[in-house]
Amino acid sequence: MADSPNTQDLALRAIDAAAQAEQLMRPEEGRAVRPSFTALYQYVHGQRTQAWDNFAEVMRMYPDVAANFEHLLQNDAFATMPQLAAAAGEAVQRREYDGYVLMTTESRAEPDQVYLSIETGVDLVDLPHRLFMKTIDESWYELEIPPMTNGRAQIVLDKQDQAVHAFGQPDTVLYIR
Repeated sequence: MADSPNTQDLALRAIDAAAQAEQLMRPEEGRAVRPSFTALYQYVHGQRTQAWDNFAEVMRMYPDVAANFEHLLQNDAFATMPQLAAAAGEAVQRREYDGYVLMTTESRAEPDQVYLSIETGVDLVDLPHRLFMKTIDESWYELEIPPMTNGRAQIVLDKQDQAVHAFGQPDTVLYIR
């Protein structure tokens, strides 16, 4: 006889079934791909490696999905960097909180590139794999964190990337997961 199903798995499936039934009752939404709660949970916990075609667009299209996603992050993030208290005259280049330091540095070799460095002194059992940013206007951005070496990782970004702009805004909330 097979083992009894995992209670957590059953709960996630029940939430998904309720959401699917509700979506079917709203024909104006059509058959748009709406992430299930299970997919959000799996993505936050690194069990699902493929994001949606356009993560930011999915979060914009479905505010309730974005709220569920943020709730999961608030409970399960390795670090949460809240809005900064003081307004800055220029873009923020350094954020430090919960044992993590994030810094942007302009490339000297390529003037159109920026390095985002992530450092931690926290003893990591699980390595972080994503950086999520939520701006004051409810826009979401995500960056994949490469494997850390000695508590450090670096991401090379285009200077004009929206994520670079979001990082520099004092009212942006960051989640490391």
